[in-house]
Amino acid sequence: MDCTVCVARQSLGYLATKISEHFQFRPDWYHRNPAAGELVGQYYVVLRYSLLRHYPTLRRCLCRCRHCHIFFLTDPRNRRRRDLVCPFGCRRVHQSSQAETIGMRRYLSMVISLVEGRQVSEAEIQMMLARSVRQHAIARRRRVDYIWSCWKGNLESLNQTLLRQEPN
Repeated sequence: MDCTVCVARQSLGYLATKISEHFQFRPDWYHRNPAAGELVGQYYVVLRYSLLRHYPTLRRCLCRCRHCHIFFLTDPRNRRRRDLVCPFGCRRVHQSSQAETIGMRRYLSMVISLVEGRQVSEAEIQMMLARSVRQHAIARRRRVDYIWSCWKGNLESLNQTLLRQEPN
């Protein structure tokens, strides 16, 4: 392996660590912070002029973050996906929000199972919500996303109702 490539790999790792220290979860975070902008610029120089120049086949693995639009290298199997997030901080935020959503769904399933006195699946909950919630035609979301967003708003009122029904 060429010495230039070794240095480029080490530089990318170092710059990725430094960039993640400045991360803020908003689309233009590295444009607003001059220190982060400078690090991202250095990252692009190393990525494009050192690594991609020596390995042009890696260009097909170059991907753009769906949130902050920074370029990064991904696995060749993921190269055509448009829903990937960068390793600088967007991935960590995305994973924590997904875990939160899964936790809320499990909580809802448990609460409804307790109320009905039987095990209720997530599919049954979606069907119940679909019957009780009407989506407006002008909405730009998928029906399932609309139903889950309505569910999140009504969860607190369901909790309050259950607490009032508990015997003291």
